[in-house]
Amino acid sequence: MISVIRNTQFWSSASNMLILLLTDLLKALIPPFIFAECILAVNSKRFSFWTRVLLFIPGILPGVAGTIVWARGIFGSGSSGLLNGLLSALNGDFVAKSLRTTQTKQIVIFISNLSNTYYADICYGVIKEARKYDYLVTICVVESNKVDYYNEMYLRQVDGIINFSYTFCKPEVFEKLAKRVAMINCRPYDEFSIGINYADAMENIVKKFAEKNRREIAFITGRDWKSVEKDTRYIALDYYTKQYGIELKKENILNSDETTEAAKGTALFSEGAACMEKMLKKDPDIDAVFCMNDMLAIGAFKYLNSIGKRVPEDISLCGCDNISYLQCLDNKLSTIDFSKMEFGRLCTQNILDKINGRKAEGTKTIYASFIDNGSI
Repeated sequence: MISVIRNTQFWSSASNMLILLLTDLLKALIPPFIFAECILAVNSKRFSFWTRVLLFIPGILPGVAGTIVWARGIFGSGSSGLLNGLLSALNGDFVAKSLRTTQTKQIVIFISNLSNTYYADICYGVIKEARKYDYLVTICVVESNKVDYYNEMYLRQVDGIINFSYTFCKPEVFEKLAKRVAMINCRPYDEFSIGINYADAMENIVKKFAEKNRREIAFITGRDWKSVEKDTRYIALDYYTKQYGIELKKENILNSDETTEAAKGTALFSEGAACMEKMLKKDPDIDAVFCMNDMLAIGAFKYLNSIGKRVPEDISLCGCDNISYLQCLDNKLSTIDFSKMEFGRLCTQNILDKINGRKAEGTKTIYASFIDNGSI
């Protein structure tokens, strides 16, 4: 440091720099003062106004030019603009759109499990419809009734949630997230849900039971009684059994309180077998069984086959949902069918209405039909 100070070139450079700084300071201060005095000396308001305008233009132009470049050159509209052009080349401009709005173009589906192909068909209907509006759909398998799932969806800033999971039935959990995110709850139903009318299908099933003189009817479900008694399948079955003079006893309804696995709401094959075993031990005279879904019905059928009970000779059996697994059985099971793709499509339309602040147009209904495959 001392050697630098003693160097004559250092002091020469420092003095030159000081001269340049003073010169720049004088150039920056003196001309504006002189120009301002000249404007004041000219006693003309018009001249003074336009002079100020000309002085401000150079300061405004960079901001205006920057705005135009960003609005038209960077973002643009449609697939125009640098950013949209790049994103279009990478298959879609939805990211650029989300940058310009508060929406993230994301919808999440809550389901109980992936094993049931019933959900696969519905999810495909949701995804197919969502694509038309540049929405990305994420499927979330929920395993317990925790608020953490909901908080995670909020932190991810999803636009909407479609709930098909019985695991998330608690009103307080649903209401907590509904205040933050657009949401439709299909378990249980809300005003934005899609109704499924099982009346005609269930009447045909009960009519078959009556024709076969079945009198001990059992109803197998993987859920608790509070949700079952509100289910339209149970309501229709209970109504038509009474109409045909058949009693559906409450003790013949096996719910999740009686089997640990069923309480999880997964309703897989093993739960159907476990429920069927418990039901026959409780009442060996059961001669007809309706299962809440086909997965339960397949499990029940396999158990009946393992103990030598014949379907339909010894016992009538019917499922619901008409899933693809039924095609793999040697003995076909009767079931209930409805358009799951259309159900998913309508759910997507409803969640988009809710995201965009549109009111529900009344309950949309899909009509189910009975598929007689000879197991009743």
